[in-house]
Amino acid sequence: MKILVTGACGFLGAHLIRGLAEAFPKARILATDMAPPGSDVLAYWGASSDRIEPTVLDVTDKVAVATVLERFQPTEIVHAAALTPTPEMESENPSAVVDVNIGGTLAIVDAGTRLRCLRRIVVVSSAAVLGPAASYDAPVGEDVILNPTMLYGVTKVAAEGIALRLGEIRDVSTIAVRLASVYGAMERQTATRHRTSLVHRLAMAQPETAVSPQEVVRDWVHADDVAIGIAALIKAPALEHRIYNIGGGEPVGWRRLVGIFRAHGRGLPWANGGTAEIDVIASDARPVFSIERISGAVGFRPRSIEDGIAEVLANTQVRA
Repeated sequence: MKILVTGACGFLGAHLIRGLAEAFPKARILATDMAPPGSDVLAYWGASSDRIEPTVLDVTDKVAVATVLERFQPTEIVHAAALTPTPEMESENPSAVVDVNIGGTLAIVDAGTRLRCLRRIVVVSSAAVLGPAASYDAPVGEDVILNPTMLYGVTKVAAEGIALRLGEIRDVSTIAVRLASVYGAMERQTATRHRTSLVHRLAMAQPETAVSPQEVVRDWVHADDVAIGIAALIKAPALEHRIYNIGGGEPVGWRRLVGIFRAHGRGLPWANGGTAEIDVIASDARPVFSIERISGAVGFRPRSIEDGIAEVLANTQVRA
């Protein structure tokens, strides 16, 4: 078994590499990214590093992609490389977002589905394809009509469509996984991830950091659970569907989130007026996923948000 992962050194990618190495103890893993892994990433991969081959790869370079895939001959591909833009980048440099999220997906899936050795491709997508949370009043399944309003979501819709169509016409098992809001260890700002999650900002907050009292709801999923879910989908001999949600499967309000951190001794008073150091607004809400499809297919059971945050805090050091 030979698994190729793109975006391997990013926040989610680091979890995917370690999780896949644990799930498939005999597999060789090609961990590709724009730059070599740092010492923190290598340490996170841990004892499995002898089966992991880091490789520099720009997914927008079609020739390089085809060359790497032809050399490695993967049996499975997990395409997680993506560019998550800030509003400023979306306005000033949209071509970079399109090149990575659409062009990079096309390059990987096009080259991959031409290989006879390839068994399955998993393309990582996002809840951003759904659009505003206000459009949904119940847990959202995979068959809803998509309504992205931001460029990131638009590119993810296109990436899903390209991948699934090429997989279909070339008879390669190809699935897309849509992720809820992801949190966990190894989260930090990178060249392709310019803003960390609300969970990370709370975990790194200094004592007595004032937080917004605004209530917004999201669906949160631990990055390790994402890796577990993707590994289970890879293991499945056959899959009935081509799109799977991976999330916590429950609404988690901002006040509940803050309360969990307070229960661990973090001083996070509610801000008065406009004084919040960690702010949330109505547009920070996200739709809540139904995870019945993946649960029924592979028995996926995510950890609770309480257990997940306890794990994050156990591995977080806040500078005074």
